[in-house]
Amino acid sequence: MSNVDIDFESESKLMKKYGLVGYHSGGGCFHFSYEPSNMPTCVGPWLINDVDKMLEPSFEYPTDENQNCVFSFSIDDLEQDEYYRVQEYINESFKYNPSATFYIEATDHEIIFYATLKNGVPVMKKLSKKISKLIGG
Repeated sequence: MSNVDIDFESESKLMKKYGLVGYHSGGGCFHFSYEPSNMPTCVGPWLINDVDKMLEPSFEYPTDENQNCVFSFSIDDLEQDEYYRVQEYINESFKYNPSATFYIEATDHEIIFYATLKNGVPVMKKLSKKISKLIGG
């Protein structure tokens, strides 16, 4: 689906239902976005896109709450000690489990996980609260 084919009414309903906003990151890439209210201003928003069977993002808005999505949160701009606290928390709390419904990973640049929009938004919001505490937000 190209951006000209997007049914903005269904996307608007999803954004309202889950407390998300639309975000254009440039280069024709559109995302659902969530910016936790108690994070420092240096921290960017969560970006959410639907993914295909190979887990490649479409860079367009998800159109259904049951679509598989990627949830990503940049940790590049955190202070070094904050960055390490967040990475340690994610790596210790969410060790890989092949039977889990989702897997959360802290890479060098971001926190990333895959889930349906319906299942992932509550996880994202819970993670946001914990991350805020870890970085003193």
